[in-house]
This record gives sequence, structure tokens and C-alpha cells, in this order.
Amino acid sequence: MGFADEWFLHPLIPGFEKEMIAEGMGIEEKEAEKLAETENLPPHKVVEWCSEGREKKKIKKKFDYEDKKVLEVGCGRGYYTQFLTRESVSVCALDKMVGNRENHMWDEFKEVMKGHDIWDKVLLLQADARDIPVPDDSFDIAACASFFRDMYPYDMQKEVIEEMNRVSEGLRIAVYVDKDLDRAQQNFYDQLELRKKAQKAFDAPEKHWSHVPFKVYEVKSWFEDVGGIEEYEFYDPDLKGEWAGNVELYIDELDETHPKKDQLVEELKKLNADIEKHGCKRPTLMLIWA
Repeated sequence: MGFADEWFLHPLIPGFEKEMIAEGMGIEEKEAEKLAETENLPPHKVVEWCSEGREKKKIKKKFDYEDKKVLEVGCGRGYYTQFLTRESVSVCALDKMVGNRENHMWDEFKEVMKGHDIWDKVLLLQADARDIPVPDDSFDIAACASFFRDMYPYDMQKEVIEEMNRVSEGLRIAVYVDKDLDRAQQNFYDQLELRKKAQKAFDAPEKHWSHVPFKVYEVKSWFEDVGGIEEYEFYDPDLKGEWAGNVELYIDELDETHPKKDQLVEELKKLNADIEKHGCKRPTLMLIWA
């Protein structure tokens, strides 16, 4: 069974995600579920119409990539790559692919790209974004959609931005910031913090911990030594964020006698109640042209 089928059928995937994917495909949710059960749910459709895919589609519309050679930093499964390739000359998709990703993510990336018949425009590059193995100004644009939140330790961001700036003539970056934080966005922060607690209790390596988005002033400060910001805007894609189900996965793996399990279970119940009442939404995006 492919990753898209497994993802769609997972009991912790919220109903709104399944509903959005079926709506995007133009079919009923039950029909989408049958496709998943028979291992026929198209991966590129899942990636395009889930909340993360919709968000990155909207980010793409804010930037001009026409006739450009693009470097994408932090490509993952290709949520953003599939949109970049449709109007650019080519996309070099870079990712380090470490941890639990390294054994399967490139295969899943290829499934997504081949579903769009754009495979011949994509070059895969497995590398550290702090040391990109290409000459200066190799690309017209270096792009990144929300990848900075996942970097740890935090001093890595400046190194990555400097390297992206070296290998390209322009930067296009989208990063979560906490401008105009409301209760639904606070729930997004809270689930990341609770997930980190659960990961620590589970003895997950520090490099796999979840991290909260950044303050607005932190984002701006990254560019002080790189060269000014040509333009930026705050943008709310108005999409629901992550839910607390993936926190539950970590908690469930803890032994029943673990000293922190009961406390984590109680915190999860409270968080789920808050999400049920107020929702859960990713913070505002800061879109940066530099």
C-alpha cells in the first residue's frame, strides 16, 4: 500500500483532510476511501489537495517563477515542487532526507512528480542546505516554503539563507510567524510543544523534535547580513493546521509505567478539547522577496 493510501486511511487523520482531498478530486469522500482501500488513491492528488498542499499552492501564486531556473530547499515529498515545475524552466529539489525520511521520501517524491508528468523538469539533490554543492549564481531563484520552522538548532537559518543567496540571484521564502496570534493559532503552537514533550519522553533524538514558528522580528533579522528585503507581506492562507493526533502516536508508544504518560494523556485531552472548541490553524505566513 502506498503512502497516500495509508495516510488517507489512518484513523488519526482528521475528517476535514479527507473531505478536502475528495472535494479537490471531484469525488465523494466514500469513493476516495474505496480508492485508498484498493491502493488506487493517486499520491499527487493527495499531496495537492490536503491542507499542506493547498497552502503551498497559494504560496506559489504569490511569487513569479515563469521562465526561471529554481532551487527548492527542503522539498520533502514535493508538496511545493509540483507547483513550481508547472511554470518554471526547471527545479532542483534539495533535501537532506535524514532521520525517518531517508529510507522512503525520495520514492514518495517520485510518485508525486510522475503523477503530474513533470518528472523531466526535476533534478533531485540530496545535500545539506548549509553547503549546497553548486557554483555561485547557478539558479535564478532559490525558493523555500515553510521549511525554516523545521531547522534545529536555530542558528542554522542564517547559514541556510546565506547559502541560498550565494547560489541564486534572488530568494523567495515563506515562513510561519506569529503575527496577529489568535486562539486557533495558539492551539497550533500548543500541539507542537506537547509533541516535543512526548518526543522527549519517548527519547526521540533532539534533531527530530518539533519546533514552534518564529517571531516576526526573528525573520527580518535573518536578512540583515544577506542583503535587504525587496518586498514582504503577511499572508493568511486561511487553512486549518495540524491536529493533536500525531502527539497521540508518541504517547501511545510509551510504556504504561512511564512516569510521564498519565500527565501527557491529560494534557492531550485538554488540548483536543481546545481544538474542538476553537479550531487549530497554522500561524500567518511571512512571504519574503529578497
